[in-house]
Amino acid sequence: MSFKYFIGGSVFLSLALTPGAVHSAPVKIGHYVIPGTFARSLEQGMTVPVFIRYQETDEKSQQKIADAVISLVDGNITVKSIMVSDLPNNAVLADKTREMVEKIGNVKFKDNTAIALTPEARLQLNISSFHLEMIVSRDALTEAVVARSSLLGPSSVDRLTNVLNYSFGTYYNDYQNGNSSRSYLTLDNTTSLREHHFNINGSVYGIGESNGSSNVYRAMYERDYEGYRLALGMLDTWNVQSIASLNALNGGKIYGASYGNKGSTVVENTSLSLTPITVFLPAAGEVHVFRDGRLLSVQNFNMGSYEIDTSRFPYGVYDVTVDIVVNGRTVNTRMSRVNKIFSRQQAAGLHEISWQVFGGSLDYDRVSYKRNHYRDLGSEQSWIGGGAASLTLAVLSGLNMKSTLYGFDSNAVNETDITLNVNEYVSVGAQTMLANDGTWRNVSNVNVSAPGGFGSVWASREDSKIGDRLPVQERDNYSIGGTINLGSVIPHGGSLTLSQTENRYSGNKYRNIDYSTTLYAGRYATVGLRAGVQRYFYNNTNDDGRQERYVSLDFSLPLASWLSVGASRDRYGATQGNISARKQFKDGPITSAGVSASTRLSGRAELRQRLFRQWQCQLQHPI
Repeated sequence: MSFKYFIGGSVFLSLALTPGAVHSAPVKIGHYVIPGTFARSLEQGMTVPVFIRYQETDEKSQQKIADAVISLVDGNITVKSIMVSDLPNNAVLADKTREMVEKIGNVKFKDNTAIALTPEARLQLNISSFHLEMIVSRDALTEAVVARSSLLGPSSVDRLTNVLNYSFGTYYNDYQNGNSSRSYLTLDNTTSLREHHFNINGSVYGIGESNGSSNVYRAMYERDYEGYRLALGMLDTWNVQSIASLNALNGGKIYGASYGNKGSTVVENTSLSLTPITVFLPAAGEVHVFRDGRLLSVQNFNMGSYEIDTSRFPYGVYDVTVDIVVNGRTVNTRMSRVNKIFSRQQAAGLHEISWQVFGGSLDYDRVSYKRNHYRDLGSEQSWIGGGAASLTLAVLSGLNMKSTLYGFDSNAVNETDITLNVNEYVSVGAQTMLANDGTWRNVSNVNVSAPGGFGSVWASREDSKIGDRLPVQERDNYSIGGTINLGSVIPHGGSLTLSQTENRYSGNKYRNIDYSTTLYAGRYATVGLRAGVQRYFYNNTNDDGRQERYVSLDFSLPLASWLSVGASRDRYGATQGNISARKQFKDGPITSAGVSASTRLSGRAELRQRLFRQWQCQLQHPI
């Protein structure tokens, strides 16, 4: 025999009853009489949903927040346990409230209707409908934030696969007293089985020549899974640098391992506002976001505190008006600031620290670059070990910090990079290196962009001192420059860039003027113009400098083709004609192919003709 009992639409029971259960006596709870069959089931314990409601509203809630196991003990309704449900797009309990809720056990309802959880939250039971609500104040909730990162899942390919990338190029030069040719082949091959990868990288120079050479730069095993990256084998210094900066090394190879939480399986969502915009809704409703009176977004939420999804908002730093609408009525309006810049590469917060450790055996060249005391002491094998960490903080428009501490041979080195994005227009940065042999280096830079895209200016300064052991070169230079976007005020005006770089260590100075514009953009082609002048001053001499000039027409054609034709005049007065062509391929083993050639048009020059051809290819297939 089957019997179904339903109370108030909230509890649904299906019981197989014995003849004795049918004749169970009713039970009186408060002012209500519960049928005996239902009472016997309640004594055994049943699971009912818990709905959450804001304390300042009286409307019955249908927003589920948890499941509760309740039972009838000695005539009193008792909560045996509560399990919070982590549902998407739902209110989130504050840690203190959640802890109290999940710790509850065998607690009786006062007058069979209420249980106080915290000063901010209580349970309320309607016996007539068995509708159980958690009534909360705003302090009982915390913001439901939009995830700043996500993890890629397990690999969907269970068989062995292989990807080969290679680049092949040839050079031909024709001089007055002869000619020469040279070729190279660069290979990068990755064999994979799910998240396990083996990569080998190397190059061959002078193919088919007696003085040809080859070199293997990398042969490593890599496992990038659930946000953690392990690399071990023969690494070059570049592949150790998931985070680390190793500028005190002049190349070389590391036979060792690197491990950290900066991997390709972590997808950072840097399209969100640096400082979250949070809203509170007393009941289910909508959030309308306006910028300068223009509607940017409408987002729907249940009751609770939520972060607005700003990933689709325009980049920049600007104010928005946020309207909270419930039941068609605006219940709250406030101003908030969106803080989004392109240069941010990492989610902000102390909990978003990226770290890396590495170590092994190092092969490097011991070279001294001191002025007038250059010495090459040959290759040296030593130990290497260190760690690095990076962090972004929500200071102004983002403060990015990265520090690396490592040692090799008898050297200890610290490198620190700091970049502060003041707003969407101004950023400043500093890079420092300190070592125990007395070496230090400091690079400072500032970039300022004009509102409205009218242009930008930049400046950088580098200064350093060489110690006794590190193989680094001394630097003392500065660079300043600016770009004017003429196209923002004149149709097809293009952009003009001026810059000057001075190396005080060597006494050289360079001044550049470059101009580029689009002459024509149509369905079948895009034609661009580039021109420029570079002036050189060598070794602190007081002459007028030497100039190099160029002009070029660039043609972008359909089917991923590109052609450039131009002329240049070098500092010796020789004029050369230049032509370059490149084509991209979507399908097939060759992804791009290009050729460039130059020939002397006038003047005297040692080099009369040059030809360069290059092919870049990718082969991908299962094994």
